[in-house]
Amino acid sequence: MKLSYNPQITEQQHYVPSHFLSAWCNNGLLWVSNKDGKLFQQKPKNVAKDKGIYSLEAMTADEFIESFSDIITLRQGINSCLFQLIMDNTVSNLLFKEIINGQISGDDCDKIISFIVKENLCSPAQVNLLRLMKKIHDIGVIPKEIEHFCKKHFIEGIEPFITHVEHLGFPLIEKLRNNDSSFLRSRYERECFLLYVGLQVFRVLKFTNLAEKFGQIKPKTLKLTRPIFVAHIVNYLQVNWDKFIFNIVDNTTELEFITGDNPICNLDNNVRIRYLDLYFPISPTKAVFICNKDRLSLFPEMRFMTLQYVHELNQNMSLGCTNQVFACKYDTLYYGRYKPTFDISKLL
Repeated sequence: MKLSYNPQITEQQHYVPSHFLSAWCNNGLLWVSNKDGKLFQQKPKNVAKDKGIYSLEAMTADEFIESFSDIITLRQGINSCLFQLIMDNTVSNLLFKEIINGQISGDDCDKIISFIVKENLCSPAQVNLLRLMKKIHDIGVIPKEIEHFCKKHFIEGIEPFITHVEHLGFPLIEKLRNNDSSFLRSRYERECFLLYVGLQVFRVLKFTNLAEKFGQIKPKTLKLTRPIFVAHIVNYLQVNWDKFIFNIVDNTTELEFITGDNPICNLDNNVRIRYLDLYFPISPTKAVFICNKDRLSLFPEMRFMTLQYVHELNQNMSLGCTNQVFACKYDTLYYGRYKPTFDISKLL
């Protein structure tokens, strides 16, 4: 029996947060260059977004188990608490609507919950909640108290995970903009910042294109595994933190840092990335580098920006962007001739 429960859905979901892009705004607007090189002004809330990028497609029990079996193979090396956070968000929000609305059978629901328990995918509290939803599904009536709770706490897809990471990370971005990197000494706050970085790396269109073409990851599974990739990059950076240098750079040249719909670049532009050397402009005048210490000689101008090096970094940013690049000033895009140039077809 269907109970016609419709969770909250954000129609247009951003893959670059509008609050992050506000640093490039002048009077509430930023300058945009598209693939044709056309320049126009736009509000941050109207760019770098798409419909349903965090929603999850309905699955049968067998599809669910197959997809999450792939995730289990990626679990190794991930901080257990981080993995639990991701799974609690993802599993519950994927299954909840299907269970309540009768989109999967009672037997399929039992099969899925048994799989979740066997593989320890969710916390005990989350498993109990799913069992409660199963009972409600069997009865065919949803108590008012449960309905109120569900409408308040459940949003379709992995959007709760996205929102949680942004909530943790953005205050730390603001600290960096004010030259405060002291939070990096705290393992917890550093992990929050790296979660934000990892999320931004793996939710953009460029990663989606590369994953589907080179990783041969199915679109339905990709949405599920995206948070797992985030967890992996966080774990890798945390474990190897002493092998990296973290540097905040001030840009005092006449040319501003641009950003785009892929706002974190790997300075190793090889398709099959060999090294992790991240460049992350956080405002027109400030950028963050997270680079391997043994590769510092390759970036001699990292500490002291020159006009030529800023131009090279802006070109690097443009190379990684799919549809749009952004700047605070019209002249930056016009005279720099910056436009998004990433094209997956040229890599095949």
